[in-house]
Amino acid sequence: MMPGLNKILEGVIRFRQTVRKDLVKQFERIRDNPNPTAVFFTCMDSRMLPARVTQSQVGDMFVVRNSGNMIPHARNYGSAGYEVSVTTEPAALELAVKRGGINHVIVCGHSDCKASLILIFFYRILKILKNFLIMINRLFVKEISHFSETLLAFCVKQQDFKFSEGESSKFQAINTLYNLHKCPKAFDPESPMDHWLRRHGFASIQKLEARLADTNAPPLQFISSNPLFSFTAIIDPLNEWGVEDKLSQINTLQQLENVTSHGFLKEFLESGKVHLHAMWFDVYTGEMYMFSKKKAQFVLVDENSVDELEKEASGKENGFSQENANFSLCETTEFSGICTRKEEAILQVDVMSETEGTNKSYKITLDGKVLKTQAGKPLQIECEPLALAIAEEWSSQEEHILMGHMRLTGLAFTAQDNPLHETNESIASKVIEYLDGDTILYWTNENEKLEKYQEKAWRPLIDNANKEWGTTIKPSTNIFDSCVTDSDREIVMKWLLSHNFWALTGMQYAAESVKSVLLPFNVLNYKISAVEAIEAAALEQRVQRETWGTVEWAHNIDEEEQLSRLSAACLFVYLNSNTHIRSKTE
Repeated sequence: MMPGLNKILEGVIRFRQTVRKDLVKQFERIRDNPNPTAVFFTCMDSRMLPARVTQSQVGDMFVVRNSGNMIPHARNYGSAGYEVSVTTEPAALELAVKRGGINHVIVCGHSDCKASLILIFFYRILKILKNFLIMINRLFVKEISHFSETLLAFCVKQQDFKFSEGESSKFQAINTLYNLHKCPKAFDPESPMDHWLRRHGFASIQKLEARLADTNAPPLQFISSNPLFSFTAIIDPLNEWGVEDKLSQINTLQQLENVTSHGFLKEFLESGKVHLHAMWFDVYTGEMYMFSKKKAQFVLVDENSVDELEKEASGKENGFSQENANFSLCETTEFSGICTRKEEAILQVDVMSETEGTNKSYKITLDGKVLKTQAGKPLQIECEPLALAIAEEWSSQEEHILMGHMRLTGLAFTAQDNPLHETNESIASKVIEYLDGDTILYWTNENEKLEKYQEKAWRPLIDNANKEWGTTIKPSTNIFDSCVTDSDREIVMKWLLSHNFWALTGMQYAAESVKSVLLPFNVLNYKISAVEAIEAAALEQRVQRETWGTVEWAHNIDEEEQLSRLSAACLFVYLNSNTHIRSKTE
């Protein structure tokens, strides 16, 4: 008998002889009413035993396992465009939440995750190969698949000095696992594992880029701006974990963002019927950690922390419901009276002006109480039209106060509080990163219809930017080609830094919403409308629809969400950049 199977079959016999009868009785008790309360997404790693580490019983929870405990985003980007995710994990999520009525969605990562190791491997190999291609000026290779194993091994060997001490053995483990999955090159187009990790894990590896690039950087932060579940996390504040474990924690939190991208969950999250949780298991110590939004980090689950974690997870801490917590409502005592009055409508929203010397500012009042930021400070705005727009956001709230729908308010709170201690330079640096991988700069030459659409819709937008900035930005069909030169990057950076801090805050939100700098630029310069910008960003999706048809509701919800974000961001930039409209009377 093949080794391993014998052990499994013997286990079945032991099961029959010991616990089977008791388990059958449990099955009988819950047959007509299993009533699970959670769906538990975790890794397929053989060391992960969800029922054992949580001491769950029959009928307590659904369990979904895959490589890397990943839940695909509702929109996945690929070489041929993006499409609505119809993979197993979102389907299981819908079954559990919408049809099964569960209350908790848990994503659980773990230490020493092999999927994380492979992601790091891909990331480093892509960096190495990109540098190698630049070095040889792309004389004889265009695609990663053209590299032989010997050349790849040579590239890796030449870059060994870049790996930190103690990582060489891990890298060998990566190579071993890589070979087990039959990946003789950096990416195997016939490998389901490679496609799975690249498509659904690359967002996580990008979040780790700053850490890999700068070992002297402050504690790595994970920031989720999703209105359905916004939070900031400090990854490994004591720097106790290795780089692959940091990535594993980032990846676990990333899945919470991915969960909220699925339209069918929106009503459950807004109503507080479903709560999202991130957990992380250390396979070497057997300790479980749970992410605390209050403490902004993973917290050890033990006798000292469990009560506080339960209160926070259920939304009962400080009298707030989970819905309030999800939408990041103000937690200061002076403002909580307004935030928690869910059944009582706000009767009066006003804008009041204050003059100090030659400076004039504006505040918003709600039933006579000054609107305060999340830091407990009165929101103070220099632009009267912006103050009026924010007041209108609050006036439009009906039965529930939904902070996730008030994007101008959120941007103003962020700009005034500056919780991450950003500077103009740091925000501009984050925005410029979107230029290097701009949505409209990477074209396809594999789909004739899409290529024609790109030429018609994207080329004029690139030309507009080049004409205004005096740059030479050009599109490319090769991910290893650099579309933006260093001099072009400096020019765009100067343009960004010509904006004030509040405008840059909006610029960052705009770039994040469409993964582009060029699209918001064209909107701000009246070349296209926000609607046209979203259509340009979704150009590949348009081809997908024309080819394969439309999945009901999914595309429209996502595009409306994008449009709302981009419109608010561009308006925020515009109002904070134009002094001639600072007052409606001027």
